[in-house]
Amino acid sequence: MKVLTLLPALLAAIVRVESPVGGQATASNAPASAAHSIQASEQAAGFEERIALDSSSTTIRYECLKTLSDQLMTIAHTARGPLPLVIWESTSFGAQWSPLKRCQTVSSRFQKFSDMDQMQYVSTGVVNSSNVLCVSGANGNCLQDGLLITLEASDDPVTVLEKMFDFKIPITRGPRVVKIATVLEPKEPIPAESLQPTTPLSEE
Repeated sequence: MKVLTLLPALLAAIVRVESPVGGQATASNAPASAAHSIQASEQAAGFEERIALDSSSTTIRYECLKTLSDQLMTIAHTARGPLPLVIWESTSFGAQWSPLKRCQTVSSRFQKFSDMDQMQYVSTGVVNSSNVLCVSGANGNCLQDGLLITLEASDDPVTVLEKMFDFKIPITRGPRVVKIATVLEPKEPIPAESLQPTTPLSEE
């Protein structure tokens, strides 16, 4: 009878001794498990954020290409596909500037400023006493080394700019400015298979 009477007391003592150890182990494992879950969530969130940034990139690549009918274009490669920014048909830039040379030269300059995230505006301006078209800020001031085209003395800068982008520019005081995003917005993508690379001038 004494043994049976002592058994509950012994069991209670065992529980009191083991319970803190077991509880301590559970308590120490819980923060580690929570920390691991938080770290995994943060990594997943960071990955999703990088993917979102990549998919919303506004970087545009510019290139001089020709259609199957040999029409020269400065193409803007955008998320919507290849968009025709400039169609080079005019020969009004002087005999030394063929449509091909102008297409390749200006497209290359567009790309240079796109790489610097500055290819947002083109405006009329004056450089070395000559009328020019240049890459500019929103205020129309030409960026450093932003020259695109030096115009003939007989050329009207606004007319050339409008004809170049096939875009009507609102009448304002000071330089006339074209926002590239506004010009591209109504353009329809051209099927990539209908575009061909142009021959470098050195290989003509």
